[in-house]
Amino acid sequence: MNPRYSEFASNRATRVNLLVSESGEIVGIAGDPTLISQDNLWGLRIEELLDGTSRFVEDMRETDRLTVKTTLRTAEGGRWLDAKGHKQNGYFQIEMSTPEPLERMHVAASQPSTSIASTPNAESKFEPRTRADLRAVLCVDDEEMILRVYRRMFPSSTKVFVARSVKEAIEVLKHHDEIDAILCDVMMPEACGYELFQHLTATNPHLANRLAFITGGVISRTLELAIQYSGAPLGSKPFSGADLDALIGEVLARDARSAH
Repeated sequence: MNPRYSEFASNRATRVNLLVSESGEIVGIAGDPTLISQDNLWGLRIEELLDGTSRFVEDMRETDRLTVKTTLRTAEGGRWLDAKGHKQNGYFQIEMSTPEPLERMHVAASQPSTSIASTPNAESKFEPRTRADLRAVLCVDDEEMILRVYRRMFPSSTKVFVARSVKEAIEVLKHHDEIDAILCDVMMPEACGYELFQHLTATNPHLANRLAFITGGVISRTLELAIQYSGAPLGSKPFSGADLDALIGEVLARDARSAH
């Protein structure tokens, strides 16, 4: 095994770890490679095995040493897998795994977690749904890379509106009343995500019930308590497709409960 790969290796049967060269060639494998293909993966190019890798690799290249998460589909069998990886020492270190069941996830209401997650309310009559159920979503974040991730992770059947500030988000919402969910970063220049929630609570309460907060790091205790009191789901970056589906399920269930 390549010595650069030793710290990244794992033998868990539900995942496979890959070490990929700058040119896209697989030069290290650990875990269960059959998650991706029945063939011998050594020496194969990653884009031949997984759909959608071009943007994933580009994001890893742009965010050297920072973890990037996404979902990728295998070319063989069309199986969806959660993927996370980063670039280090000239190699891409990538972990692929089967998505976690929704019932094992939860949304952290009082403090940021390492991933977006959700647990349906046990008393709710509404089943969690996924991003495939959305007609339109508004994604609010001042980081262009995160907005690109959002665009990539929603199906073509969903309209994805983006805003780089609270001010832009308010303008989008003035002209589009079909928004089913709003994913809003907490910390942004000029105005924070909680100010968007306050604006919607005063002017458009049904949209306030469709908002989920996203945090990319530590937030103040005051802001944390305000978000907790709002009742809106809180998740964190980076996130996988399964994480995003769980959060969307929580948002839609909350919106449905408020309508009754």
